[in-house]
Amino acid sequence: MKKRKALTINRLALGSLRTHGRQYIALTLGIVLAIFFASGMLLMGGSMIHTLREQHNQRVGSQDVALLDAEQVTPEMLIQEGWAQKVGSIYVLGDIPRKVGYYEDKPALVVGYYDQQAAEFMHRQYLKGRMPAKPGEIAIERSALNQMRLEAELGDTIELELRIPKGNGEFLDKTVKKRYTLVGVLNEQRENMYDGNRWMEGTYSEYPSALVSDQEMVEPGGRAAVHRLLTLKPGVNLAELEQYARNHGCNGMDTFSFSWANGLDGNKLLIEMLVLVLVLAACMGIVNAFSMRLNERRTQIGMLRAVGATRRQIRRIFGREALLIALVSAPLAVGLSCLAVWGICEAIGYVFYLTPLFLAADLLISLGCVMLAALFPLMDISRISPMQAVRESALLRMKRRIRVKPKSEFRVPALLARRHRKLYPHKQAGISVMIALSMLIIDLGYGGADWLMRMDVYNSNQAYVMKIDSSSWGYFVDVTGLDVCYTDSDYQAIAALPMVSDVERTIQLDVVNMALPKVTDYITTPFEDWGSAHYYLLETPTDYIYRSEDEYSYWQSERENYLKFLEQQPHDGQVISRNLLACDETFLRKLEKCVTDGKIDLDAINRGEEVIIQAVRRIGFTRHREGLGMSTNPVEADRCDIVLENDMFFAGDELNLSHLTREAGDYEDGDYTTNVRRKDWNGRIGAVVDTTLLDGYNWTIGDFREGTIITSIAGLSAMGFEADGYTGFSVALSGEPDEEMAEYLHDEMESIAQRSTQALFSDQRQETQDSRRSQTQVLMFVIALIVLFFIISVSMVNNALTNRLRADRRAIGTLRAVGASMGDIVESYLRQLAGMMGWGALLGVLIFLFGIEGLYWIGGGGGIGYIPYLFKKLPWWGLILMECVYLLLIFGVCVLNLRVRIKSVMRAGIVDNIREL
Repeated sequence: MKKRKALTINRLALGSLRTHGRQYIALTLGIVLAIFFASGMLLMGGSMIHTLREQHNQRVGSQDVALLDAEQVTPEMLIQEGWAQKVGSIYVLGDIPRKVGYYEDKPALVVGYYDQQAAEFMHRQYLKGRMPAKPGEIAIERSALNQMRLEAELGDTIELELRIPKGNGEFLDKTVKKRYTLVGVLNEQRENMYDGNRWMEGTYSEYPSALVSDQEMVEPGGRAAVHRLLTLKPGVNLAELEQYARNHGCNGMDTFSFSWANGLDGNKLLIEMLVLVLVLAACMGIVNAFSMRLNERRTQIGMLRAVGATRRQIRRIFGREALLIALVSAPLAVGLSCLAVWGICEAIGYVFYLTPLFLAADLLISLGCVMLAALFPLMDISRISPMQAVRESALLRMKRRIRVKPKSEFRVPALLARRHRKLYPHKQAGISVMIALSMLIIDLGYGGADWLMRMDVYNSNQAYVMKIDSSSWGYFVDVTGLDVCYTDSDYQAIAALPMVSDVERTIQLDVVNMALPKVTDYITTPFEDWGSAHYYLLETPTDYIYRSEDEYSYWQSERENYLKFLEQQPHDGQVISRNLLACDETFLRKLEKCVTDGKIDLDAINRGEEVIIQAVRRIGFTRHREGLGMSTNPVEADRCDIVLENDMFFAGDELNLSHLTREAGDYEDGDYTTNVRRKDWNGRIGAVVDTTLLDGYNWTIGDFREGTIITSIAGLSAMGFEADGYTGFSVALSGEPDEEMAEYLHDEMESIAQRSTQALFSDQRQETQDSRRSQTQVLMFVIALIVLFFIISVSMVNNALTNRLRADRRAIGTLRAVGASMGDIVESYLRQLAGMMGWGALLGVLIFLFGIEGLYWIGGGGGIGYIPYLFKKLPWWGLILMECVYLLLIFGVCVLNLRVRIKSVMRAGIVDNIREL
């Protein structure tokens, strides 16, 4: 006789899986889907952060802190005293100065070298050539070559006239001419080296833009300036390190924050909340799926309890089933998510980042989530006694607590729906929460899509834009650096490039004095909590100025300086300083679309008789906790606490301007006569424009603010105002270039832009492609989330209704016995479905509305009327339509499933449904 195998927990679990294979396959697929989405989102987030970190390291280096001019602080001191884990050193051997303004003596080129550790930190890459290997060789950043207009190729000999440091922020008395062989062209790194936390601008505060061999010696009598690069030990306080650096003679400290550089700090909470919501949603779906399977087998559990199975054994039997399902679903889901994220990263240009530790943690967390999700229904089902499982005595006790008020006539479906809501309140709440989360995801996704559509995108008139960031500084006097503007040769070089159809030029004079008979709040905004740029116009100090001694002293010095200016450079009326933009006629014609007063007469402008003034119709100020926020958008301005109308600039008004210039250099404060050249212009305002009405134009080539004066290139010359060159170009293409041509044009345009030390270069085509890629990523992410929540919501609703149908078989049989129709029974469940979804939708919409309103109140606004203004491109009613379609889809799928389930129950006889077993 064949011996039977012992009945073990594993055999019971495997037998159950074989018996209920179809149901468990569906359960496993649902778990795989939940883990797939949650794991994929985490893996995608990790790959994104890794990619951004690599880009950050290539751009500024992987060090945490740099101590500037820190020769006295040795690497051994920093490591032994517990400040740093690793220390690298940069040695600066000399620089070439370039004057660009009042106070700043910014080097055009800094020559130096790295030690081995600093070279590892900096991640310098060579666009061409190699690293200098012996004295007399040099590698220079491409931008530095362009700024000095050195037309040198690899192997050429170049001559540099360097200042040589000798310590204490000083240089040798004479410059030294050095000859080098160019062996490499470096990637750009200098402009983004630090995050703005520098606390002292010392003379030796720049990083090398030209590298030489570490065998290169400093000139006799000089002493190399030394910067230390540090990776900090955990727990180091930056304020304490800063004080330590000061005490040891350091000239400054820069910090290099990866999260700050990539905007991750502000999004960290949002990312964490999103991950938490995804994990909770996945767990809720798994809990719901296990609950459904266990509830369907309540009778089996009752039988096992009746023949002696303990609660622990029940938990072990069904827990073993859950473990076997988890061991299959978790690796499958994690593997699929890795493949999917790898494909997405390849498509969008991210680095796929997966470490063994992350993979192991992902698998363990996935297994843990499945087992934890199964634990709650297992704990609940194991508490049921044999008679409760077989006879549903707990359900009978709940029914006794339901009170029905006597009525002359009952609506059967409504009565049944109300009865079910009272019997299963906790399950309804869970479904409503899931629907609410779905509504919130849809609302945020729709708002994000609207925001993406409002992002600036490339148009054919502005394929490339370059601009001088600021070519001059001054108060009433335009102090210029003669070597920072673009020339006619630069203009001709751009125009000669292939596919270039038009080049718009801009000349900006930063300081032009405007003498007016009156100056109103429209342009000075001297409010109590709004910092005015025109304190000097106030004849007596306001209460706000009297609030502190510093504010009073500032007003007093500004007022005295203004009176000195009027004394030395008399003007008829009150004087404010504004910028003047001279543009090509093609741009002036575009401004005709946004004229609010007068008419643009190009002939009069070219003759120097008229100018255009930028002035929005209304400026609004909204109070918030930190002061006043300003808006020039006409709709938003009308809703602000303080609204100012344009009462200063009108077409036909006479206008008196003066342009005072002086070359950069030393001078006494309050001196407006020494080396000052003055040009006056008297004319009229031909037109007033509101450039906020001009869509589809990038304003990086010029600064438009209230009172900005606009003329043509010819008009500027006719007005008698002098300029050192062009300050901006906007380049249009004749068509869409292919990839090779686009790369060539980008490199050529960037090279020309870098001929200025203060250049800003924007490749509008590339930015548009990046923007569209970002839009696609965000939309794909939102759609994936919506699909996930849709599937989980449908699953939870169907499982809840299926459980109710199973529990209500006897009730359905009784209703049929007393004459209830199938339509009444179906309607009762549809009412339950509508109730669950309705409460969830309402909760989700309220969370969205009150969340947006809360953010708006924090920012200083308020009022439910702000909600429609969130949607500028996409209509707000589109959101309502999208929500309704989503809910109808869930409702429709659930109705189809419900009808199939009810028909299955109805096919059984009345007696079969009523009897207990």
